[in-house]
Amino acid sequence: MKDHPVSGRVEGLIHAAGFSGILQTGYKYVDHALITALVERWRPETHTFHLPFGETTVTLQDVNVLWGLPIDGLPISGADTGCTIFPDNANSLIDVKFLDFLVDLPACSGYSWGGAVLALLYKNLCNATAPNAIAITGPVALLQVWAWERFRCFAPAVARFQYNAPLAARWKGSLTCTDVSTHCLRTYRSQLQSMTEATFNWRPYDDILGRLPDICRSGMGIWRSCCPLLCYSVVENHYPQRVMRQFGMFQYIPNPIAIDHNEHARLHSMNRSGKTGWNWLSRHAPYVSQWEARHQNLVRGELITSVGVANDYMSWYMEHTSETMGLIHRSEDVDVIHGAAYRALEMSNVPQYTQYPTHLSQEPVDLVSYPRTQRVGRHRRRARGGTNVEEAGTSSWGPNFETGGGIRIRW
Repeated sequence: MKDHPVSGRVEGLIHAAGFSGILQTGYKYVDHALITALVERWRPETHTFHLPFGETTVTLQDVNVLWGLPIDGLPISGADTGCTIFPDNANSLIDVKFLDFLVDLPACSGYSWGGAVLALLYKNLCNATAPNAIAITGPVALLQVWAWERFRCFAPAVARFQYNAPLAARWKGSLTCTDVSTHCLRTYRSQLQSMTEATFNWRPYDDILGRLPDICRSGMGIWRSCCPLLCYSVVENHYPQRVMRQFGMFQYIPNPIAIDHNEHARLHSMNRSGKTGWNWLSRHAPYVSQWEARHQNLVRGELITSVGVANDYMSWYMEHTSETMGLIHRSEDVDVIHGAAYRALEMSNVPQYTQYPTHLSQEPVDLVSYPRTQRVGRHRRRARGGTNVEEAGTSSWGPNFETGGGIRIRW
């Protein structure tokens, strides 16, 4: 983009199609260690990150504000060609089916591109939690800027922002990282383990939303919609009722997720392989109907100026996050199972969470006793002929993780 800037005419076409926000936010290098640390805390059953103080996640609000993508429109779905084109030599793939939406550029902006992006992000985070996963694809750059907005201890310094573009544009260009640790998985794990409700930025957009372009507020009416997110074969549910503090609301114990385990598993296993010609709008008709009713399914609650949860929320959460860990970290590796159990016991003692050290502490950070969820590293080392992580040194994390290894980002 620096060497070949977009011409005014092309920029006008991009704006007409609804993608001007993406053009303004630009490209960002991805911190693999940060993404890996977040993947470790992702729960496919709830589409949320499990942190010491409760759940949090990327929502439709974040996609709208950070990238300026339209979210309140028709679903990105239809008949599947099963065909791809290769735009360059970097193994990047673009599905030909998306070209159908570009025939009429003004009409293109009437589709929920942001909803499709969030569906793919959820899908790829869920796939990355599999024990044999070695990479993550999809819009992880969105996840990174979301994390920078919410976890300011992770964020680099930014120059003065003029608020004339979607919010992610303030992370565009050269960034100063001298005051924060980057590319170190051990540090990110320690900081996430030390995070408290007070240090998490629940509502980063409140004071600046009115100054941002209109495209960043275009879907405000469905930011709190409990609805399915669609992108052809992908169906992933949006659960704002689990993160009500992100919308300035009192967090109560959420109702059980309506979708049953078998349907959840079916949707997660769904792919486009061998399904050329399928019309996903008809295949997913019940979910399309739910999307069409998105304005009627808004999560409502008590608005508060501070951050608050029900008295029984944390006890409920600790019980359920321990159960979820067991589901996520299914493994024949006894060491992994023991690590997950150890962490679950530690999490049950809520006050202890504030006592875990961070990279800013003067005390040494003991990470040897933390659970090791990343079997992906061991599989990858074996594939390259290397030794197992536990054989690589005295630390049970292994040097490949200490120096910022982990799940590989694939585009």
